[in-house]
Amino acid sequence: MSTIVVTGLSGVGKTTATRFAAERGYLTISVGDIVREEYDPSKTESIAEFNTRIHTEHGDDYFTQLAIERLYQRHDVNEHDDVVIDSIQTVAARQAVSSALGPITIVWIHSPVADRVQRLRQRDMNPLTHEELLQRDLRELNYGLASFATPFGHDVCVANDTTLEEFTRDIRAVL
Repeated sequence: MSTIVVTGLSGVGKTTATRFAAERGYLTISVGDIVREEYDPSKTESIAEFNTRIHTEHGDDYFTQLAIERLYQRHDVNEHDDVVIDSIQTVAARQAVSSALGPITIVWIHSPVADRVQRLRQRDMNPLTHEELLQRDLRELNYGLASFATPFGHDVCVANDTTLEEFTRDIRAVL
């Protein structure tokens, strides 16, 4: 079994990388999708506040544990399957993935802020400003994502700063 975790800040291309992996036959699951499935937008708290509260109440690997459970519910996972998880944010989440799936490869994806703002605007139809994205980045990095951004925190770094074709080539080389 080969287990790859793609991670990085918002808008770097994690979903795109995971889609490429699915096209190549990897079993895939998105921790972010699990958070969004569990979040009730009718509540007064933001999704960021919800995420923080749940992690405080249930542990830093809570959503990752749910993602792993759903992966096993959706697929007949065995020792020969290749898996991509999009994405984790904490060391506890990394340990949860390793415990459940064995050795993992952490792929950190990086992309310039201007590109990320443009992608997030297209995806969310959200008028996100450069400053709002930087505030979001700081929150995510302080939450635990910074442990993966350092050279010792990931196994592979992929830059998503050129064309989609080049990004696709670089991600496929990792897979």
